[in-house]
Order: sequence, then structure tokens, then C-alpha cells
Amino acid sequence: MKKIAKSTIALILVLVFIVGMIPTPAFSSESASDESHIEHSWIGWEVTAEPGCTENGSQKRSCSICGDAETEPIPASGHSWGEWTVTAEPTCTADGEKVHSCTVCGETVTETIPAPGHSWGEWTVTAEPTCAEDGEKVHSCTACGETVTETIPALGHTWGEWTVTAEPTCAE
Repeated sequence: MKKIAKSTIALILVLVFIVGMIPTPAFSSESASDESHIEHSWIGWEVTAEPGCTENGSQKRSCSICGDAETEPIPASGHSWGEWTVTAEPTCTADGEKVHSCTVCGETVTETIPAPGHSWGEWTVTAEPTCAEDGEKVHSCTACGETVTETIPALGHTWGEWTVTAEPTCAE
């Protein structure tokens, strides 16, 4: 009987040893430390910082099972520009200016409107030149009325052929 008891005890110990070697997911130390096997049950996103025109915002969510949380950015929305307003009209010789503002944050952008330059009309002769005297011509900008006056050089004489007005004599 002693021999059967020893055999039985040895058999039980071998069985306990073998059963102890079989991993079980519910009690394995490996599964308890490896959270990748846990299915999260995420609660909806909560905005923690609203995005601006140029700054990202953020949002956060939590797992209702383990309490883990994750945060992710909310992209900046970009500016929402209003219409351009001309604050200074350009003239022929001076630049103008226009502005527009973001309807969300109020940031303002200013741009230059380049001066277009003069639009000169046709030349008008105000004094014809003569052989000995200069003439004058004028033209005006059709936009601003500025005038420019230029001299027309004298034409100079146009000499004809020589004509003898008195025949030479021996005494003269």
C-alpha cells in the first residue's frame, strides 16, 4: 500500500507540474502585462482646445474600461478673408492701398495698389515754329489733367537760288 501511495503521489505531482506548464490566458502573467490584447471601449472625442485660424486645437478621448486616454490635434482652420476695401485710391504717380480682414480673428492684410502712370493724350501744337522762332506743343494726361509742354525747334531759313539783282561793273 505504501508503494501505491508513493506512485499515486508521484503521479499527482507529475500532473500538477504538467498542468502548471500549460499557459491560460485568464491567469497568464504575459497577458496581464501586455495591454495590446485588451479591446478599448473609447468614449467620444472631447475638444480640449478649439482650433484658431493659425493655431491647432486638440481633442481627447478615454477608454471606459481601463481609463487610458489619447489626444490628437485638430488642424487650424485657416483665415476666412472678407472682401477687399480700398483705403487709398492710386493716382497717376502715387500708389494706393487696399485692406481685408479675417472675419474670425480680425487679422488684417494690407496690399499696395500700384500707380498706373499717366495716360497721355495726343500732342496739340499751341504755337507753330517759324524760321527764326521756336514753336510749342502740349499734351495732357486724360486721367489727372497734368500737362507737359515741349518746344518745337525753329525751322530755320530755306534759302532759294541766288539771283543777281545788279550786274557787276568795272567800277563796282
